[in-house]
Amino acid sequence: MEALSGYDHMVNLHIHQRESINGQSIICQLDPAPGAPADARELVRDSLVRLLDGPSLQDALLATSELVTNAVKYGDGSPLWLHLKLSDDRLAITVTSGGASWTDGQGPQTRLLQPSGCDDRLDEGGRGLPIVCGLAGQVALFLGSVTIVRVALDVSR
Repeated sequence: MEALSGYDHMVNLHIHQRESINGQSIICQLDPAPGAPADARELVRDSLVRLLDGPSLQDALLATSELVTNAVKYGDGSPLWLHLKLSDDRLAITVTSGGASWTDGQGPQTRLLQPSGCDDRLDEGGRGLPIVCGLAGQVALFLGSVTIVRVALDVSR
């Protein structure tokens, strides 16, 4: 299996660090700036374009963009982490950001959202989370001192 490719140089100022781990996964730190979703899409596109078929790549780009956009919008301004892990037929996309905007003061929480659970109450600013739920079938959230959002997409090569 061909490994996810890493970057040898900095593409722009918004991506601070890139690292390829075991040839199967990439972890990237991003500034929580308006350009972060575009930077994340570029990383996903460049890393997966030769590994996934067109529809799978488009789903990965959309899911990544939506998750990073939410992290920028609702995070506490600390750096974001994007983690991509590719297995034979699944791509896990995890975005970690500072702060938890959905805890309602109730302390750390874990939620597993199905498409029917991605309602307007959780995504008051738009339709991004329901779209990601539809693509992935479910979204896993950890809300505490950090927010971790993870999806796993079925992919074809």
